[in-house]
Amino acid sequence: MLFAALAYVTAWLLSPHRGHRGAIRLTLSDRATADDVAVALYRAGALDRPWLFSWALTLTGVADRIPRRTLLLRDDLTPRALLRAIASGGALVRVTIPEGYSRFEIAQRLAREGVVASEDAFVTATEDRALLARLAIRGESCEGYLFPDTYDLYPESAPDEVIERMVRNFKRRWEDAKRQHPPSDPRLAQLALDDHSLIVLASLVEEEAGTAEDRPAIASVFVNRMTRADFTPRLLQSDPTVVYGCRVARPPSCADAPRTGRVAITRAMLEDSANPFNTYRHEGVPRAAITNPGRASLEAALRPASTEALYFVAMGNGRSAFANTLAEHNANVQRYLRNRGR
Repeated sequence: MLFAALAYVTAWLLSPHRGHRGAIRLTLSDRATADDVAVALYRAGALDRPWLFSWALTLTGVADRIPRRTLLLRDDLTPRALLRAIASGGALVRVTIPEGYSRFEIAQRLAREGVVASEDAFVTATEDRALLARLAIRGESCEGYLFPDTYDLYPESAPDEVIERMVRNFKRRWEDAKRQHPPSDPRLAQLALDDHSLIVLASLVEEEAGTAEDRPAIASVFVNRMTRADFTPRLLQSDPTVVYGCRVARPPSCADAPRTGRVAITRAMLEDSANPFNTYRHEGVPRAAITNPGRASLEAALRPASTEALYFVAMGNGRSAFANTLAEHNANVQRYLRNRGR
């Protein structure tokens, strides 16, 4: 009987609560007891069986160390993790940043999870010149250097602390990628791209690729366009660059574009040379990254596929169709746009 009870309690302590993966705010009074804390967590949707959690608080001694302040916790932790979080005065928030998230989308997620106070505070910090200098980032923001990964972060963190953590992670991954995939492509040698420009290239690959398999081939298209003597002007003609420019530069053609979400590209946007990121009007890679690339896109920029392709179009299934000539590309466009319209 005792063994069964212990097994039950152990299983309960180690089982994540079925919450909504969100942050909850718990304000504790100076007179909060173990029962008060357990009931407050139960009402916030962070646990079931509050009586059992109250008992665990008392038995482990955490009840004697309950912080008398507002805590930010998560509603999907195990009871054991909640105990540790309360004992340490708070909880680390686990946040996953997907590949291809821009700094605006990262800010949105971090604010929603309670890691930073607001989206605007984080975005502003990514443009702080003193922070950029300290992190040795060339350019106008940290875009491209916020590595997509899963992070355990303190609630209500200072934005610059979170940014430094993500940039340090990026730099470790980037140096490792360069060690494992040192650039040996003669086209890259011809371009003499520095690290910053390679990261910008990787960000274009990240935005354009629907699958990891296509990333090296897409990188090859961009590199071919910048190096082939028979391809002029050296325009990369990447729609995501136009969209990013709409978000950050606010040129006349798209002054009202949102910082996140869908932007419907118009002919005026494609023709707007006032957009500094517009690769339909400006040759070569843009002056800064347009998103934050993951490892596969960084590797693709370092080791593009060996192809003669100058064009690609999405097939509608996540993959891209590649072409060496404009005539082949036009045929692919007609074929796959027709298929998508069915």
